[in-house]
Amino acid sequence: MRIVAANGDRLTGTFTLTTSGVTTRVVVDITGGTGRFADADGTLTVICLMGRWAQVGEMLLAKIECTMTGPISYW
Repeated sequence: MRIVAANGDRLTGTFTLTTSGVTTRVVVDITGGTGRFADADGTLTVICLMGRWAQVGEMLLAKIECTMTGPISYW
């Protein structure tokens, strides 16, 4: 997984995804990055809730809201 800051610096890590009903939880273990995140470590937790949805032809359109929390250390 890669998360890119506004200046292009990147966080990298691995993630685990679990789903239960309309809730998806992603836990990201930060393993480094580029620029100011080169020595980053930490864990982010992202919780996503699926709201309304509709099927249009072969597409599924869904309103999904996510929140991300967790400490990250970098120098």
